[in-house]
Amino acid sequence: MNEFLRGYRTKMDSNKKTGLIILSVTLMFYSCSSVVRLAKSDEKAAIQLAPPTQAVFFVAKENVVANVNLEKHTREADRLYDKYGPATEIFLIGRTNAQTFIFNNKEKKWHVDVNKLKNQSAMILFDGKHKPFITYNVNKYEKTILKRIVN
Repeated sequence: MNEFLRGYRTKMDSNKKTGLIILSVTLMFYSCSSVVRLAKSDEKAAIQLAPPTQAVFFVAKENVVANVNLEKHTREADRLYDKYGPATEIFLIGRTNAQTFIFNNKEKKWHVDVNKLKNQSAMILFDGKHKPFITYNVNKYEKTILKRIVN
């Protein structure tokens, strides 16, 4: 009887391991779902842009706790707005509390969900031609704007 239980326990442990592996992979898949994805045709968002509009948005997740990184993000966003703003019909720049965006380049529509960002804050850049670009490095915000939008 002891041998039977030992074999049963080993099989049960193996099934638990398999179940945990499947659960881990599933959770990883859902937690790593893309911040930027193709939008559905009937999907709505807080902000929707199409060419020729180009945009730079400084965003933060909902319910973010203030910290040094967020303060640095905010200061840099304000500095870049002062330098490249205000908004025009074809170029927008600024901070927003919008949590969803749809960007359209006439061929494709992309949906961006701020709450899926890997960091608390980021810069979203849309040049009107390509997939929106997201950067989390505050020190590269201006360099990215110069490289991708300002000629």
